[in-house]
Order: sequence, then C-alpha cells, then structure tokens
Amino acid sequence: MSKKLFLVLLVAVLTANYVQAQLTFGVRAGANLTNVYRENSSGKMEGLDWKPGFQVGVVADYPLLDDLYFQPGILFSQQGMKAEMSVSGYKAKVTWDLNYIQVPLNFQYSNETGHLYIQAGPYLGYGISGNMKAAVSSGGTSVSNSEKIIFGSGSDADFKSFDVGLGVGAGLHLGNLQAGLGINYGLVNINPDSKMNNLGLVLTVTYLFSKKNK
Repeated sequence: MSKKLFLVLLVAVLTANYVQAQLTFGVRAGANLTNVYRENSSGKMEGLDWKPGFQVGVVADYPLLDDLYFQPGILFSQQGMKAEMSVSGYKAKVTWDLNYIQVPLNFQYSNETGHLYIQAGPYLGYGISGNMKAAVSSGGTSVSNSEKIIFGSGSDADFKSFDVGLGVGAGLHLGNLQAGLGINYGLVNINPDSKMNNLGLVLTVTYLFSKKNK
C-alpha cells in the first residue's frame, strides 16, 4: 500500500470516528397549531382558523463550533386549517387535516451556559395523506361528510405534494432535554387553484440520548 493511499484511509477513518463520537441522536414530540394564509379575490392575503395537531419523529445533533449545532430531523407533522361560515340560516364548519413528512434543517446557537438556545433554518415537507371534513347545520338538523385529500400535481390534486419553508424558534436546554417554541412559514404555494401558504406554531420537547459537550 502506498503512503498516499494509507494517509487517505487513515484520515477517512479518523474523520468517521470523530463524527460518530460527536453525533447525537434523539426523539421529538410536540403540539402544532397550524393555519394557512391565502390570497382572496381582491388579491389580499387572509387567514382561516387555526387547527391543533401534533408532530413526532427523530432528530440528530452535531456540533459545528463550541456554541453552534446543526440539528436536522425527520418528523410526522399533522397540519391543516379550519373555517366556519354562516349563509341564509345555514352554518357550515370545514376542517382540512393535512399530514406531512417534514424535514427541518435547523442551525442552533446556545449561550455560554448552554441553557438557552435560538435556532433557525429551512424545512422540507411532503404531503402524504389528509381528509376534509364538513358539517352543515340548520334548525337543529345537521349533515356531515368526509372526503380524502389528494396530494400531487395532477388535475385531480387538492394540494401540491411539496412544501418548503423557514422556521425560527427558541427554547431551553436542560441536560438531555430541550423544550422549544417556534414558528414555521411556508414559502411555496401548496394549492393548485389559488395562492395558499402553510403557517404553523410549534411547541416541542426533544430528548437527546447523550448530553451536549459544554
């Protein structure tokens, strides 16, 4: 084996061992409060009603500098929105449940004590399933219906599959636990027929299987 090849292999092995030693994995669960902003007939942006949901998944945590960490994840995220309308004595309630696989790519900065952090970064989302539930009532009589939501790019799609956005947040880091509050704002239109962007508030708890070095 030549000296150059030996050095290359040695550097590769040492680098892999270093990365493995520094990389931490964890699990995350949290509550979502989601909505959309859409463009109305006059061209102005307006929101619907907020809908509660949840998220759950796994994250990784890798130190880039003494106080800067890269924290990607893979999450199942329950999103969507609600609307209520009243027309000629009829009341209608509509709920859109939109389920995404979401990949946040956060850069996290901790202060000197390591107890406070702020984070920001992009996220990628892919719609996998959903339902639209509608209920109409009048004079004590109520009728309800539910339809499956179709994600895709075809003519029968209700919502586009891909979502891309930005997230920012802050929280506390105590030992192996992180508790954070953040906001996600979608940058792409998710509706084939009109302009509509995802918007979400998130409250999360993350457990890292080993403590950060501070």
